[in-house]
Amino acid sequence: MRIAHVGRDLRYRFVNRAHCDRFALPREAILGHTREELTGLPTPEPVLQQINQALDGRASRVDVGETHDGETRIFERHMIPDRGVDGSVVGVYTSSADVTERRLE
Repeated sequence: MRIAHVGRDLRYRFVNRAHCDRFALPREAILGHTREELTGLPTPEPVLQQINQALDGRASRVDVGETHDGETRIFERHMIPDRGVDGSVVGVYTSSADVTERRLE
């Protein structure tokens, strides 16, 4: 399971080992950077919509397909608003779990 936290500026503040493996980078090379900086590609619109929904204070769950090395896997992605002490949204917690086998049963 990949777990991360991004701030309102969409820069990674936390990533777990699985997230590091996804980018094939050490944690130190990911923290402080955006997805676009790490991949060299624009963030897909559906991902931006889900992030913006969380930044607006609404949690979400979607299934997304990701293709790596010619293989498509299905990931269940959650985005949860991170609220500060005053209740304002200061960032987003994300988690993605590979659910390919469950979805294909």
